[in-house]
Amino acid sequence: MSKNSNLLIITIDSFGSDQVSKMINSDMFSNFNNLLKTGIYFSNSVSSSDSTGSSLGSIFTGKYPFKNKIGHFRFNSKIKTLFDKLSEKEYSLYSITPDIMFFMELTKKFTKNIHYTYDERESWNGLNHKIGNQILDELNKQNKKSPWLLYIHLMDLHLPLKVPKNFNYNKNISNDFEKILCVLDFWIGKIIEGVDLEKTTVIITSDHGEYVPVVENLDVEIPNKLKGLKKNLPKNLTDTILTFLQKEKRKSIIRKNKNKLNEMENRTLLERNDVYLYDQIILTPLIILNKNFKQGKIINQQVRHVDVFPTILDILQIKNEEIIDGISLKPLIMEKKMDEEIAVIETAPKTPKEEVGKIIGLRTSDYKYLRSRKNSNEYISLYNIKLDPLEKNNIKNSEKAIVKKYERLLSKLLKDENQETVKEFDEKCIEEELKKLGYM
Repeated sequence: MSKNSNLLIITIDSFGSDQVSKMINSDMFSNFNNLLKTGIYFSNSVSSSDSTGSSLGSIFTGKYPFKNKIGHFRFNSKIKTLFDKLSEKEYSLYSITPDIMFFMELTKKFTKNIHYTYDERESWNGLNHKIGNQILDELNKQNKKSPWLLYIHLMDLHLPLKVPKNFNYNKNISNDFEKILCVLDFWIGKIIEGVDLEKTTVIITSDHGEYVPVVENLDVEIPNKLKGLKKNLPKNLTDTILTFLQKEKRKSIIRKNKNKLNEMENRTLLERNDVYLYDQIILTPLIILNKNFKQGKIINQQVRHVDVFPTILDILQIKNEEIIDGISLKPLIMEKKMDEEIAVIETAPKTPKEEVGKIIGLRTSDYKYLRSRKNSNEYISLYNIKLDPLEKNNIKNSEKAIVKKYERLLSKLLKDENQETVKEFDEKCIEEELKKLGYM
């Protein structure tokens, strides 16, 4: 087993690579920049999905969502995760995660779990509220033991944004999103200070990005008049009304902040739905700290969420016997040449009754190909990412040969889909989860 046998994994909800680019070389985010100077930074890490459960499922199994069957509304307890592998190697497993069903299932067998809640809306700023100190206390305890894993999922950047009032902000910070990035930067610095890096490998990544670095809360409360009628109205009508109100609110925010948001941000704020898998959503930071690796290295080659699982096992010198989609990135870290792997990306089911998400596709450094998950002839999109990074020009009609090439690759992958038994969360549980997250 590697000398750096302990493992700290931090996943930061809604933290996209586009936000990292704003933080690099900025005095406002000194701790984050120190992190980049001491670690390995993958600037082009592709998430498997636009949803937390699906993307994290890929990180911790090394398999794409359509194979591991893990998502927001279901959990596949039969599939082996990273945590199962570490448990077999007699790791003590600890977690600090939200009290959301997905995390409860994921960490069910852990030695100790701290589940935090956002039931009180003021405590959305979890790190500065109490979670930050809980993490430091837990690290202080674990540093006396070995080997251990501590898994942390942070929700501070998740909507609705709640900005801590008792924090010393830089006067140049312009919006709530950047203020919370500042809080995040402070606590990441504190956490890294609390880690024995001689014995610990640190992994920092995200589930997915956010459509917009939001300048204010996008949630729409149910109007008082509608609350009284809700019991007597069909559910689909209530949903239609709320969807309309939400879209109108987005339009209002765009008008109010049109000078603050770029073209991509304006578009996604207005068009946010389950058809798009913009790079702003699927590109996430991936940072690895390990004393055995060259410090301050930036790797621009495309890598994938599914690669994290085998990479961690390779670093810890734990043999992997599972059939997975990912490959170890350790050779790339050690400056050996590796061919770029194609990334599979897909939207997650938006309701418990949906078996699959609406859109699936492939991404390389050159192109992104998307189409309907159920019908290969619907919602077809092809973008030249190098020439068209904002994905404005669908070239499916002018590049039919490339469309056919990518469709052959995707169809072949989908034929290999595993049929795993999954545990589906009941509708009552799901409704409670959505309420916790502020979606209902």
